[in-house]
Amino acid sequence: MATDRAGGWRVPPWRWWSGPPRRQILFVCTANVCRSPLAHALLRDQLRQLGLKHAVNVVSAGCEVGSPGRRPDARVVKLAREKGLSLRGIRSRPLQARIVAASDEILVMERKHIDHIAFLYPHPDPVSRIRLLGSLLENPPGDFDGEIPDPYYADAATLARVWSLMEEAVAVLARQLAASLARPGT
Repeated sequence: MATDRAGGWRVPPWRWWSGPPRRQILFVCTANVCRSPLAHALLRDQLRQLGLKHAVNVVSAGCEVGSPGRRPDARVVKLAREKGLSLRGIRSRPLQARIVAASDEILVMERKHIDHIAFLYPHPDPVSRIRLLGSLLENPPGDFDGEIPDPYYADAATLARVWSLMEEAVAVLARQLAASLARPGT
């Protein structure tokens, strides 16, 4: 904790963060139009609320992007808007070696995304920095296998379930980042 010059109020160090980002978090899904943009926006919003938006760079990409530069799926944008979340500025982009190399942590939606990254980018061991976003859930549903399902061809109920899973997992991630950034030397 930090105090003002008079030794008065205390402010967690991340509340007054300035300087370049200290971490980069990468979200990966298949086409980068549903799940990873949603996780990207959720974490960006959580970090803003925690006063950490400048301490962490959040990016997203897809393993099989058909249309680079495409806006997130309209159903995802609508759901996010209804929940008070903006996906502004988020566009689909293919996963690239430089993005993988620059990322401190890589969160994927399905196990096949881990395999994809490990196959294409075997340099500096990206696998050690990858985990399933769903693995962060503190109270997963009984039928949950750790993978966040792709809602692209699914119904509204699946999209709502995806939102719920991602909202909880990203909140856990944001708390973990806040705690790690509060420690000196990290």
